[in-house]
Amino acid sequence: LIQCVRKLSNDLYKESTIDEILQIICEFYQAERCYVLDLDMDNKKANGIFEYGKRHDDIHIENMVRLCLEHMDLVNQFFENQKSYYIEDVTHEIPSTSPIYATFMQQKIHSIIVVPFMDNKKIQGVFAVDNPKQNYYQKDFLESLCFFIKTAMEREKEKTKLKNLSYVDSLTYAQNRNHFNEYIEQNRNKELHSLGVIYLDLNGLKEINDKMGHIAGDTLIITASYALQEIFLDNSYRVGGDEFVVIEQDVSELLFFDQYSKLLKRMKELEISVATGCVWKETCSNLSETLQEADQKMYEDKKRYYSLAENDRRSR
Repeated sequence: LIQCVRKLSNDLYKESTIDEILQIICEFYQAERCYVLDLDMDNKKANGIFEYGKRHDDIHIENMVRLCLEHMDLVNQFFENQKSYYIEDVTHEIPSTSPIYATFMQQKIHSIIVVPFMDNKKIQGVFAVDNPKQNYYQKDFLESLCFFIKTAMEREKEKTKLKNLSYVDSLTYAQNRNHFNEYIEQNRNKELHSLGVIYLDLNGLKEINDKMGHIAGDTLIITASYALQEIFLDNSYRVGGDEFVVIEQDVSELLFFDQYSKLLKRMKELEISVATGCVWKETCSNLSETLQEADQKMYEDKKRYYSLAENDRRSR
Protein backbone atom coordinates (compact mmCIF):
# COMPACT_ATOMS: atom_id res chain seq x y z
CA LEU A 1 0.00 0.00 0.00
CA ILE A 2 2.81 2.40 0.90
CA GLN A 3 4.59 1.60 -2.35
CA CYS A 4 1.44 2.33 -4.39
CA VAL A 5 0.55 5.53 -2.52
CA ARG A 6 4.12 6.81 -2.87
CA LYS A 7 3.88 6.36 -6.63
CA LEU A 8 0.60 8.26 -6.74
CA SER A 9 2.05 11.06 -4.63
CA ASN A 10 5.24 11.38 -6.68
CA ASP A 11 3.84 10.94 -10.20
CA LEU A 12 0.28 12.18 -9.65
CA TYR A 13 -2.34 10.61 -11.89
CA LYS A 14 -0.49 9.44 -14.97
CA GLU A 15 -1.45 6.43 -17.07
CA SER A 16 2.02 4.91 -16.58
CA THR A 17 1.68 5.33 -12.79
CA ILE A 18 -1.66 3.50 -12.74
CA ASP A 19 -0.14 0.73 -14.88
CA GLU A 20 2.69 0.32 -12.36
CA ILE A 21 0.21 0.19 -9.47
CA LEU A 22 -1.93 -2.40 -11.25
CA GLN A 23 1.19 -4.49 -11.85
CA ILE A 24 2.00 -4.40 -8.12
CA ILE A 25 -1.57 -5.49 -7.34
CA CYS A 26 -1.51 -8.30 -9.89
CA GLU A 27 1.71 -9.64 -8.39
CA PHE A 28 0.40 -9.30 -4.82
CA TYR A 29 -2.70 -11.35 -5.63
CA GLN A 30 -1.05 -13.51 -8.31
CA ALA A 31 -4.07 -12.54 -10.39
CA GLU A 32 -4.72 -12.89 -14.10
CA ARG A 33 -5.78 -9.28 -14.49
CA CYS A 34 -6.74 -6.14 -12.58
CA TYR A 35 -8.34 -2.96 -13.83
CA VAL A 36 -9.83 0.39 -12.89
CA LEU A 37 -13.02 1.61 -14.60
CA ASP A 38 -13.83 5.29 -14.09
CA LEU A 39 -17.51 5.53 -15.04
CA ASP A 40 -19.91 8.37 -15.81
CA MET A 41 -23.18 6.79 -14.77
CA ASP A 42 -25.32 9.78 -15.75
CA ASN A 43 -24.11 9.78 -19.36
CA LYS A 44 -23.61 6.01 -19.56
CA LYS A 45 -19.96 6.08 -20.59
CA ALA A 46 -16.46 5.38 -19.29
CA ASN A 47 -14.28 8.38 -18.42
CA GLY A 48 -11.18 6.24 -18.09
CA ILE A 49 -10.10 2.62 -18.37
CA PHE A 50 -6.85 1.16 -17.00
CA GLU A 51 -5.91 -2.51 -17.23
CA TYR A 52 -2.96 -4.74 -16.46
CA GLY A 53 -2.62 -8.51 -16.65
CA LYS A 54 -1.50 -11.64 -18.39
CA ARG A 55 -4.41 -11.43 -20.82
CA HIS A 56 -4.97 -8.03 -22.43
CA ASP A 57 -8.40 -8.21 -23.98
CA ASP A 58 -10.26 -5.11 -25.18
CA ILE A 59 -13.48 -7.11 -25.56
CA HIS A 60 -13.27 -8.10 -21.90
CA ILE A 61 -13.04 -4.49 -20.77
CA GLU A 62 -15.85 -3.42 -23.10
CA ASN A 63 -18.07 -6.14 -21.66
CA MET A 64 -17.23 -5.21 -18.08
CA VAL A 65 -17.98 -1.53 -18.77
CA ARG A 66 -21.26 -2.48 -20.43
CA LEU A 67 -22.15 -4.73 -17.50
CA CYS A 68 -21.64 -1.90 -15.00
CA LEU A 69 -23.48 0.73 -17.05
CA GLU A 70 -26.44 -1.42 -18.03
CA HIS A 71 -26.88 -3.40 -14.81
CA MET A 72 -25.76 -1.01 -12.09
CA ASP A 73 -28.76 -1.99 -9.98
CA LEU A 74 -27.38 -5.53 -9.78
CA VAL A 75 -23.86 -4.29 -9.13
CA ASN A 76 -25.19 -2.08 -6.32
CA GLN A 77 -26.62 -5.13 -4.61
CA PHE A 78 -23.12 -6.44 -3.99
CA PHE A 79 -22.13 -3.35 -2.02
CA GLU A 80 -25.24 -2.59 0.02
CA ASN A 81 -23.58 -3.40 3.34
CA GLN A 82 -19.88 -3.61 2.55
CA LYS A 83 -17.04 -1.67 0.99
CA SER A 84 -15.85 -4.54 -1.19
CA TYR A 85 -16.81 -7.98 -2.38
CA TYR A 86 -14.86 -11.19 -2.91
CA ILE A 87 -16.54 -13.88 -4.98
CA GLU A 88 -14.63 -17.09 -4.38
CA ASP A 89 -16.59 -19.20 -6.86
CA VAL A 90 -18.77 -17.48 -9.45
CA THR A 91 -20.66 -20.68 -10.30
CA HIS A 92 -21.82 -21.11 -6.68
CA GLU A 93 -22.36 -17.50 -5.62
CA ILE A 94 -24.07 -15.89 -8.61
CA PRO A 95 -27.36 -17.21 -10.11
CA SER A 96 -26.83 -18.64 -13.59
CA THR A 97 -29.74 -16.52 -14.85
CA SER A 98 -27.97 -13.28 -13.92
CA PRO A 99 -26.34 -11.20 -16.68
CA ILE A 100 -23.36 -10.87 -14.31
CA TYR A 101 -22.92 -14.63 -14.39
CA ALA A 102 -23.03 -14.72 -18.19
CA THR A 103 -20.45 -11.95 -18.50
CA PHE A 104 -18.11 -13.54 -15.97
CA MET A 105 -18.30 -16.93 -17.65
CA GLN A 106 -17.71 -15.39 -21.07
CA GLN A 107 -14.59 -13.65 -19.75
CA LYS A 108 -13.42 -16.80 -17.87
CA ILE A 109 -13.70 -15.09 -14.49
CA HIS A 110 -14.02 -17.78 -11.83
CA SER A 111 -13.28 -15.59 -8.83
CA ILE A 112 -13.05 -11.83 -8.41
CA ILE A 113 -12.41 -9.06 -5.90
CA VAL A 114 -14.40 -5.89 -6.61
CA VAL A 115 -14.17 -2.53 -4.83
CA PRO A 116 -16.46 0.33 -5.89
CA PHE A 117 -15.58 4.01 -6.25
CA MET A 118 -18.35 5.77 -4.36
CA ASP A 119 -19.57 9.36 -4.63
CA ASN A 120 -22.54 10.40 -2.48
CA LYS A 121 -23.50 6.74 -2.11
CA LYS A 122 -23.48 6.30 -5.90
CA ILE A 123 -21.03 4.01 -7.66
CA GLN A 124 -18.83 6.01 -10.04
CA GLY A 125 -16.45 3.20 -10.97
CA VAL A 126 -14.97 -0.13 -9.94
CA PHE A 127 -11.57 -1.52 -9.04
CA ALA A 128 -11.43 -5.26 -9.82
CA VAL A 129 -9.00 -8.18 -9.59
CA ASP A 130 -9.77 -11.25 -11.72
CA ASN A 131 -8.95 -14.80 -10.56
CA PRO A 132 -6.63 -14.01 -7.62
CA LYS A 133 -4.57 -17.01 -6.46
CA GLN A 134 -3.21 -15.66 -3.17
CA ASN A 135 -3.99 -13.02 -0.54
CA TYR A 136 -7.59 -12.90 -1.80
CA TYR A 137 -8.97 -12.21 1.67
CA GLN A 138 -6.81 -9.08 1.93
CA LYS A 139 -9.60 -6.82 0.69
CA ASP A 140 -8.69 -3.99 3.06
CA PHE A 141 -5.56 -3.36 0.98
CA LEU A 142 -7.69 -2.64 -2.10
CA GLU A 143 -10.24 -0.64 -0.10
CA SER A 144 -7.50 1.65 1.19
CA LEU A 145 -5.82 1.95 -2.18
CA CYS A 146 -9.17 2.67 -3.81
CA PHE A 147 -9.49 5.80 -1.66
CA PHE A 148 -6.11 7.12 -2.82
CA ILE A 149 -6.77 6.35 -6.49
CA LYS A 150 -10.21 8.00 -6.31
CA THR A 151 -8.63 11.09 -4.72
CA ALA A 152 -5.97 11.19 -7.46
CA MET A 153 -8.63 10.80 -10.16
CA GLU A 154 -10.70 13.66 -8.73
CA ARG A 155 -7.60 15.84 -8.43
CA GLU A 156 -6.72 15.19 -12.07
CA LYS A 157 -10.27 15.98 -13.21
CA GLU A 158 -10.17 19.29 -11.33
CA LYS A 159 -6.78 20.06 -12.85
CA THR A 160 -8.11 19.31 -16.33
CA LYS A 161 -11.21 21.39 -15.65
CA LEU A 162 -9.12 24.37 -14.51
CA LYS A 163 -6.84 23.99 -17.52
CA ASN A 164 -9.82 23.96 -19.86
CA LEU A 165 -11.26 27.03 -18.17
CA SER A 166 -7.96 28.85 -18.66
CA TYR A 167 -8.09 27.95 -22.37
CA VAL A 168 -11.73 28.80 -23.11
CA ASP A 169 -13.22 32.25 -23.72
CA SER A 170 -16.01 32.73 -21.19
CA LEU A 171 -18.25 34.68 -23.59
CA THR A 172 -18.07 32.60 -26.79
CA TYR A 173 -16.62 29.26 -25.58
CA ALA A 174 -14.06 29.50 -28.36
CA GLN A 175 -10.43 28.93 -27.46
CA ASN A 176 -8.94 32.06 -25.93
CA ARG A 177 -5.74 34.06 -26.28
CA ASN A 178 -3.95 31.95 -23.64
CA HIS A 179 -4.42 28.87 -25.78
CA PHE A 180 -3.52 30.80 -28.91
CA ASN A 181 -0.26 32.00 -27.36
CA GLU A 182 0.57 28.49 -26.17
CA TYR A 183 -0.06 27.10 -29.66
CA ILE A 184 2.32 29.68 -31.14
CA GLU A 185 4.98 28.90 -28.53
CA GLN A 186 4.71 25.14 -29.09
CA ASN A 187 5.05 25.54 -32.86
CA ARG A 188 7.46 28.47 -32.98
CA ASN A 189 10.42 26.47 -34.33
CA LYS A 190 8.50 23.74 -36.15
CA GLU A 191 7.97 23.27 -39.86
CA LEU A 192 4.23 23.05 -40.40
CA HIS A 193 2.59 21.58 -43.48
CA SER A 194 -0.62 22.45 -45.31
CA LEU A 195 -1.29 25.32 -42.94
CA GLY A 196 -4.26 27.66 -43.27
CA VAL A 197 -4.62 30.89 -41.27
CA ILE A 198 -7.49 33.40 -41.13
CA TYR A 199 -7.56 36.67 -39.22
CA LEU A 200 -11.08 38.01 -38.75
CA ASP A 201 -12.22 41.30 -37.24
CA LEU A 202 -15.81 42.45 -36.73
CA ASN A 203 -16.64 45.75 -38.42
CA GLY A 204 -18.61 48.41 -36.57
CA LEU A 205 -18.63 46.77 -33.11
CA LYS A 206 -17.93 50.06 -31.32
CA GLU A 207 -20.82 51.74 -33.11
CA ILE A 208 -23.17 48.90 -32.09
CA ASN A 209 -21.98 49.12 -28.47
CA ASP A 210 -22.46 52.91 -28.44
CA LYS A 211 -25.88 52.95 -30.10
CA MET A 212 -27.47 49.69 -28.94
CA GLY A 213 -25.57 48.74 -25.79
CA HIS A 214 -23.01 46.11 -24.88
CA ILE A 215 -25.55 43.28 -24.80
CA ALA A 216 -26.11 43.82 -28.52
CA GLY A 217 -22.34 43.94 -29.04
CA ASP A 218 -21.83 40.71 -27.08
CA THR A 219 -24.59 39.05 -29.11
CA LEU A 220 -22.77 39.99 -32.30
CA ILE A 221 -19.48 38.57 -30.98
CA ILE A 222 -21.15 35.33 -29.87
CA THR A 223 -22.99 34.87 -33.17
CA ALA A 224 -19.82 35.42 -35.19
CA SER A 225 -17.86 33.02 -32.98
CA TYR A 226 -20.47 30.28 -33.31
CA ALA A 227 -20.32 30.63 -37.10
CA LEU A 228 -16.53 30.20 -36.93
CA GLN A 229 -16.80 27.16 -34.66
CA GLU A 230 -19.49 25.67 -36.88
CA ILE A 231 -17.11 25.65 -39.85
CA PHE A 232 -13.68 25.32 -38.22
CA LEU A 233 -14.61 23.32 -35.11
CA ASP A 234 -11.88 23.65 -32.45
CA ASN A 235 -9.44 25.57 -34.63
CA SER A 236 -10.73 29.09 -33.90
CA TYR A 237 -9.47 31.47 -31.21
CA ARG A 238 -10.88 34.70 -29.83
CA VAL A 239 -7.72 36.78 -29.44
CA GLY A 240 -9.27 40.20 -28.76
CA GLY A 241 -12.57 41.92 -28.15
CA ASP A 242 -13.70 41.70 -31.79
CA GLU A 243 -10.82 39.73 -33.27
CA PHE A 244 -10.57 36.03 -34.09
CA VAL A 245 -7.92 33.76 -35.58
CA VAL A 246 -8.32 30.41 -37.30
CA ILE A 247 -5.33 28.04 -37.57
CA GLU A 248 -5.74 24.73 -39.37
CA GLN A 249 -2.93 22.23 -39.88
CA ASP A 250 -2.82 19.43 -42.45
CA VAL A 251 -5.68 20.87 -44.48
CA SER A 252 -5.64 20.91 -48.27
CA GLU A 253 -5.67 24.25 -50.07
CA LEU A 254 -8.92 23.37 -51.82
CA LEU A 255 -10.71 22.42 -48.60
CA PHE A 256 -9.37 25.40 -46.67
CA PHE A 257 -10.50 27.99 -49.21
CA ASP A 258 -13.84 26.21 -49.54
CA GLN A 259 -14.26 26.60 -45.75
CA TYR A 260 -13.22 30.24 -46.06
CA SER A 261 -15.89 30.83 -48.73
CA LYS A 262 -18.49 29.16 -46.52
CA LEU A 263 -17.47 31.45 -43.68
CA LEU A 264 -17.90 34.61 -45.75
CA LYS A 265 -21.23 33.36 -47.03
CA ARG A 266 -22.40 32.54 -43.50
CA MET A 267 -21.40 35.97 -42.19
CA LYS A 268 -23.33 37.59 -45.04
CA GLU A 269 -26.40 35.50 -44.21
CA LEU A 270 -26.12 36.63 -40.59
CA GLU A 271 -25.68 40.26 -41.74
CA ILE A 272 -22.35 40.48 -39.90
CA SER A 273 -19.73 42.69 -41.52
CA VAL A 274 -16.20 41.33 -41.14
CA ALA A 275 -12.70 42.17 -42.32
CA THR A 276 -10.60 39.09 -43.06
CA GLY A 277 -7.11 38.06 -44.07
CA CYS A 278 -6.59 34.54 -45.38
CA VAL A 279 -3.31 32.69 -46.04
CA TRP A 280 -2.57 29.07 -46.94
CA LYS A 281 0.94 27.61 -47.18
CA GLU A 282 2.04 24.18 -48.27
CA THR A 283 5.06 24.51 -45.99
CA CYS A 284 5.38 27.01 -43.15
CA SER A 285 8.77 27.38 -41.49
CA ASN A 286 7.87 30.53 -39.53
CA LEU A 287 4.42 30.58 -37.96
CA SER A 288 4.75 34.15 -36.67
CA GLU A 289 5.45 35.48 -40.16
CA THR A 290 2.45 33.63 -41.58
CA LEU A 291 0.21 35.04 -38.85
CA GLN A 292 1.54 38.55 -39.54
CA GLU A 293 0.84 38.09 -43.25
CA ALA A 294 -2.79 37.14 -42.56
CA ASP A 295 -3.10 39.99 -40.05
CA GLN A 296 -1.82 42.49 -42.62
CA LYS A 297 -4.34 41.27 -45.20
CA MET A 298 -7.09 41.66 -42.63
CA TYR A 299 -5.90 45.21 -41.87
CA GLU A 300 -6.01 46.11 -45.58
CA ASP A 301 -9.52 44.69 -45.84
CA LYS A 302 -10.48 46.78 -42.80
CA LYS A 303 -9.13 49.93 -44.45
CA ARG A 304 -11.20 49.24 -47.58
CA TYR A 305 -14.32 48.91 -45.46
CA TYR A 306 -13.78 52.23 -43.68
CA SER A 307 -12.76 54.04 -46.86
CA LEU A 308 -16.40 53.96 -47.94
CA ALA A 309 -18.36 57.09 -47.08
CA GLU A 310 -21.13 55.19 -45.26
CA ASN A 311 -18.57 53.53 -43.07
CA ASP A 312 -16.80 56.65 -41.88
CA ARG A 313 -13.94 55.67 -39.60
CA ARG A 314 -15.09 58.28 -37.08
CA SER A 315 -18.04 56.04 -36.16
CA ARG A 316 -15.72 53.16 -35.24
